[in-house]
Formats: sequence, structure tokens, C-alpha cells
Amino acid sequence: DAELDVFRDSIVGLRSVIKDYVPKSSTTYKGLLPVPPPSTAVVWCWQETPTRMSVHSKGDLHGEEKDCWIKYDDKATSVLETAYQAKKATISPVKGYFVDLNTMVQTKATTGFKRKVARFEETKESSRSTIDRSQIHGDVRDLPFDLQGEPQMVLVTGDVIQISKQRSDGWAFATKMHYADEDLARDLLESVVHADELYTDTGWIPLDATRIPSGDDLRELQQKIGDTQLAPPSSWDPIVDPTIVQRHTLSSTMEEYRKVKDDFLSTLVPPRFNRKIRVKRIERIQNLAMWQSYMVKRQTICYRDAGFNQASSTASSQFELRKALERFERCWLWHATNGDAIEKIAQQGFNRSFCGKNATMYGKGIYFARDSSYSASTTYAVPDRNGLQYMLACRVVVGEYCVGKRDALTPDVRDGQKNILYDSTVGLSTDDDMANPSIYVTYHDAQAYPEYLIVFQTKNDSVTV
Repeated sequence: DAELDVFRDSIVGLRSVIKDYVPKSSTTYKGLLPVPPPSTAVVWCWQETPTRMSVHSKGDLHGEEKDCWIKYDDKATSVLETAYQAKKATISPVKGYFVDLNTMVQTKATTGFKRKVARFEETKESSRSTIDRSQIHGDVRDLPFDLQGEPQMVLVTGDVIQISKQRSDGWAFATKMHYADEDLARDLLESVVHADELYTDTGWIPLDATRIPSGDDLRELQQKIGDTQLAPPSSWDPIVDPTIVQRHTLSSTMEEYRKVKDDFLSTLVPPRFNRKIRVKRIERIQNLAMWQSYMVKRQTICYRDAGFNQASSTASSQFELRKALERFERCWLWHATNGDAIEKIAQQGFNRSFCGKNATMYGKGIYFARDSSYSASTTYAVPDRNGLQYMLACRVVVGEYCVGKRDALTPDVRDGQKNILYDSTVGLSTDDDMANPSIYVTYHDAQAYPEYLIVFQTKNDSVTV
């Protein structure tokens, strides 16, 4: 209908996928992709007093109502499971409460009141049938020579993607805006041999596997993001070409410049950082296609948490949506890189093929720091031949997160019944807790937008200019 046509026209480079596509691997695969084994998710619960069960919603319950098991929220569950796997004796999953993991009893610190806790494992069978991989479009497609080593994306019929760069030979760089079947996309990816540069959410694709979307193609995507504003921020300079990135150097007299600089310098002080800092320039990065991908991803996560339904929007649901945004978006987190990667990040975003290859302690994703002092060292912000270092101030939608695991390709399962993963993982330093971790790791490139580039130099004196 007309509303969906307007929605389609408001987003740069939208395409619908019309056939499955798996990039050709270095070892051609044939035969059947079997049904994946059942997945397992862990649920932690505390036991409510029977007379108080009426105050809880059905979504809070685990098992039969008569058993009175109430699920911990996602963050508490992650804390409990991490401590359980580490064989710790006690842990505080929620402020003011302590759980003895040997006796499985929760105690309220102020009163000593005790409740039972329990750990359940849920198993879910896959709903997918066996797939004949020899019938998948990508088996006979070779990537052009000059794109060898570049990221490639798995496509499933019904996906909605956004093109950010298009070549005359029929290849395009795209980001996944909507998954038709994310489980199938992951299964196809995992079936490929030597798939280091293959992803489910971003990469090069053959344009003939897609078409301009109809209104029906976009209906589910629009329902997921509602009336999200996809226009560029009012602070941006006029967009010359929505498909090309624009970088604008900010004047040092601008309030925008001062805000970014102050945030950048706020943790670059002794004893955390003992070097002199000189900010050389700050650039605003304007990439409309990437901005829209980020806004769609951000709103999808927030709407999911708030249980938002566009058809029945109320003042209460809008309030829940604002709370979700405050909880899930970080502005800013810091990502240091080298000068050679800046243009590629500005054009294509934080693709895991050229970001995050070296850091894998908390998972194989893109790493962001809460504090600029963590990233400003020459280890991460590698100086170029002129001694310049590069830091990106990023908007990041971290969503629901869990503690990261070394070399993990994805976060843990958050909801075993729906096979939903956590959105991000985190790394905890000595003084951190789950409410305020120092390291965030994302696994979908659209989760982050590089809003500003700070170019700076450091020397061995703790004086800032």
C-alpha cells in the first residue's frame, strides 16, 4: 500500500532477496545440510511465595505455576551462569541479594530472608528440514579477483538488505536489514569450509539474487521498527549523495566539537593515562545508508524489549520504548584503529573482516571500550608515519549482553524456546560489574555507527592540549 511505498522510498538502497545464496568456498561442498542438533539454553529461577504468584506475568514463570519458579532477568542469569561455570561458591546476581551456589539458596542481605534457586536446562528441536546444498545458488559463483579476501554475505530468500556500494559488474556491498530466517542463515554459514570471510549480516553479494522490494516484502520490517525516524540527524550538513560517505571537519569553536573533545579527554588523565594528548582535528562522519542500518537495528532491539506493537501504541508503551533506548544504546563507546582502516570503516562500517581479528578474548566480534583511556594506547591506536593516531566515537546498541568467551563466533543463547541469542558480549576488568562493563563486543555490523573521528597525537608528558 501507499504507506509501505513511502517507507521503502525513505531508505537508501533497499533490495529483497529472491534466491538463497552462499558464497563459493575454497572447498566446494555437495550433499545434504542435515537438520542441526537440538539447542540447549540455561534458565535460572528463584522460588516465589505461593500467595504472591499473582503479581507476576506468565512470561516471568518457568514450568508449572504451582511450582512458583520465577525467571531471573537476562543480566542476572548471565552473572549466575558465569559464576556457576567458574565453580564459585557465592555470587550476587542482583544488588542486595546473594546466592550460595552449593546449597542453591538466595539470601536477602538486609533481612536474611532465604529462597530456593534452581538452574534448568531447556532443549529445543530445530524446525528446519534437511537442505540439498548442491541446489544453492552460490555453488557456481566466483568472487571477482579484486574482491578476494573481502567479506561476503549469506542470503536467504525473503531477506531484506540495504546496498551501500554497487559495482558495474553486478556485485554490491550490502547490510542485512531483516532476516527471513536467521537460524537458516547461520546453518548455511557454518556448513561452508574455510568461511573466515563469510557473514550472515554484511558483505559482498551478487545483485541478481535480489530485486527492488514490493510493499509486501517490507511489511514485517516496518512492523519491527514502527515509525522510526530514518532521516539524517539535524546536526548533519546537507547530504550531497546518499550513497557516498561525507566527512566534515568540525571547527574548534563549535559546541559539537567541544562535546566530543571533552568526552574523549574525560578518562585520559593520570593514573589511567600518563601521556600528553594533542587533538589535531575532529571529523563528523555522514553515511546515510549506514546510519539507517544502525537506526533499524537499534529500534528492532528496543521494540523487542519493550514488547512494542505499532498498531496499539500507547503512552505507556512509548515510555517503555524510551527506557529500552536508555538501557541498550551507548553514546559514545570508543574504537581505536589505524589510518589505513578509517576510510573503509567510514564507507562500510565495522566489518569483522578488518576489525576485531586480533582481539578474541571475549569473542570474535568488534571491540568497543567504555573509556577512551583503554583504546588510546599505541597498541590499539597505532600511529601512522606522521605520529597521528585515530579514535572513533561510536553510537553502539549493545542490547542484551552476557560475559564473552574466547574465540566465540556468536554470543550465548538468551532464549532457548525462541532460539534468540544475546546481542553482545562483554569483558569485565577488576572493578567492573555487569551493569557497567569496560569492554563491549558486537556481532552484527549494524549495531554500531562511527559518529566522529578524532585524530590525535600522544607524548610522554601528562599535559593535555
